[in-house]
Amino acid sequence: MLCGPCQDEAPQLQALYQQHQAEGFIVITLLGENVYGQPPSQSDLQMWASSFGLQHPVLADPGWAAGDRFERDGYIPTISLLQPGAKVLLTDSGYATSQVPMALP
Repeated sequence: MLCGPCQDEAPQLQALYQQHQAEGFIVITLLGENVYGQPPSQSDLQMWASSFGLQHPVLADPGWAAGDRFERDGYIPTISLLQPGAKVLLTDSGYATSQVPMALP
């Protein structure tokens, strides 16, 4: 929650979600810890979502257990573009909105 790049990307992901949600595009934000280094509470998740006006799911991922599946080299934020079936199409490769249709159901 203290990650500056994560904060910078949150509104961008919301805009991408709004642009493609009618086509079945889903954005999920995973938070691995709160500002105290503890697993995020429901209140933390709600605060993150409301701070950035997020309308997509914001979920707790204590210790980055799920995120580690897609994380590259231990860096956050990590953005992965998945196609149906959770096949990773792109991970932090300078994705562009033009690549989103590849991931639509």
